[in-house]
Amino acid sequence: MSLEFGFSCFGDANKFGKNISSNLKATTVYERRGSKHFIVIPEKNQNMFAASTLIVSIAVASLVSGSHHLTDEKFNLVVEALQRANPSLEGLSEPEIGSYLSELSSEQLCGVVSNTKGVYHEMLYVEGFNAESLGNEAILHSDFNNPGADVIITDGSGNVVQEVQLKATDSASYISEHLDKYPEVEVLATEEVTARMSNVESSGFSNEELTNDVVISFDELESISSTVTEEVSSSLISDEITGFGPLSIITGLLFGIF
Repeated sequence: MSLEFGFSCFGDANKFGKNISSNLKATTVYERRGSKHFIVIPEKNQNMFAASTLIVSIAVASLVSGSHHLTDEKFNLVVEALQRANPSLEGLSEPEIGSYLSELSSEQLCGVVSNTKGVYHEMLYVEGFNAESLGNEAILHSDFNNPGADVIITDGSGNVVQEVQLKATDSASYISEHLDKYPEVEVLATEEVTARMSNVESSGFSNEELTNDVVISFDELESISSTVTEEVSSSLISDEITGFGPLSIITGLLFGIF
């Protein structure tokens, strides 16, 4: 029987899985089931461990704390933001998106993280505004690459009353350049930079938090992709052995079965 460790957030599960893999040299599999996250040690690996080692591994799991927690709602919003920033990913499954991310170079991945974070920031702002609004409505600009504003505020009749540009950055000069170019558009930025600028208000979100949400989501997408690959490979091997095909014969010769 496989040994499973359940966690309430991906960050904790991912950290524990990496600890098990690096410290115990054991193969682990990540699984997402609804709102729960599991690290599974397949039964075939358990004969490698003494009972005391397994007890220690369980203790390690209980000591995992202080991770950046990401709700399912935020994870789904990051995926939606990634697809809005990269239209070619629309319609792809989470494993397919994870496979795409895993093939990017470090430089390419940084660019995708930055673009996704910007859109994610906009989506969070729109959600928060509409949840608190007493009449006006915030909507994302129909043109993703609109240079002046990201969000449009309309009244109850659909008339535009305000345009807003959201900036998720640590650079004050980057925001100043936008203000010089589009003085009529209000800019709301992340907390880190607005603490240093008197003429720009905070969107209510931190650049660090947004970045962590995106990075953790990307990590989870890649893990989902790896899990699917492992499951497919395991299924193929299992079918081959059951049918006594060429692979099973080679395996039998190696381990003295035949």
